[in-house]
Amino acid sequence: MLDGVSLLPVGEARFEGPSDQVLEFDGPALGAERPHAHLMSQTLDRARLEPVGTVEPSVDRLSEYVGEYWSEDAEVSYWIELHEGRLRSRQRYDVFIDLTPVYEDAFTGFGATFIFDRDPAGLVSGFTMARDRVWGLDFERR
Repeated sequence: MLDGVSLLPVGEARFEGPSDQVLEFDGPALGAERPHAHLMSQTLDRARLEPVGTVEPSVDRLSEYVGEYWSEDAEVSYWIELHEGRLRSRQRYDVFIDLTPVYEDAFTGFGATFIFDRDPAGLVSGFTMARDRVWGLDFERR
């Protein structure tokens, strides 16, 4: 299943999903290169997918993301807060979205993905958000 969607096998390493989605595994199962797959559809460029390990950041690590973030393009601020040992996003009108870690510096919540950026010193400097039809919406830390 891909994001809760059933996939139909149509070849040795090729599967079809709804809306003309195709998932094709073409990376080696073992060897020097990591295994990978490509997700394709009529509305999506060929996207390479790679497995990632699970991550369970400590409260200290989560505190590195806390702060206000501004998007010049959307003219909106999001605040990332630590609440009861978990991250959440606060938007205008006190709308809260709980954020779940998916891999290092990346979180999901309410259908959105937040991928945090770090500066050369390793400090969180902003994030890029993707949700629905919005991809690559940049936010800078204030």
